[in-house]
Amino acid sequence: MTKYSYSLWILVLFLSVDYVFTQSRDIETIRSFPASGAYCELNSAYLDVLVNEQKKSGERIFVISRLGKGERTSLNDARLTGVKNYLVEKAAIEKERVVFAEGDRTNGVGILEFYLGSKLFLVIEKSQNNVGCLDCCEEP
Repeated sequence: MTKYSYSLWILVLFLSVDYVFTQSRDIETIRSFPASGAYCELNSAYLDVLVNEQKKSGERIFVISRLGKGERTSLNDARLTGVKNYLVEKAAIEKERVVFAEGDRTNGVGILEFYLGSKLFLVIEKSQNNVGCLDCCEEP
């Protein structure tokens, strides 16, 4: 990666995080880029916004994993385990405050839906048959 493209990536990351933090709660969904090694930091930033909102409101977080077309069923467990590790262990959300579930299969790519209370807060798309990453620098 050239110095220019690295600087551009950092700028895009900071602008995205700034945009997310300055938006009001009237925006119900924050759509993330498809999960891959290139978007781990961005997914992490979106999850950090969710964690901060949860800590302010005290509401439960509901995480629903939905397989994409043609994906193997074991991916739901792997994806939900990754989210649990991030929210409960890294972000220190009480495990009683987070509910994990498997939803219906989609016609497109797999997704993780995050609800804060009863409102859809975040959707992270997953590339096909890939667990993806949610934190900086982990392998997808």
